[in-house]
Amino acid sequence: RVLMTVSPPGHEHYFEELAELAAHGAPDPKALADLRNRYDTDQLSTLTTRA
Repeated sequence: RVLMTVSPPGHEHYFEELAELAAHGAPDPKALADLRNRYDTDQLSTLTTRA
């Protein structure tokens, strides 16, 4: 679990879209880069798609 406060609101949609991209395995790198750019987000750790 993670408790996160984000301002301005709306960044939670990044995680919703990320979950959709990764629902069936590793997401397309271009789609992932586009998503991160839209939300002005840098991911510091490696994205994993397995439990």
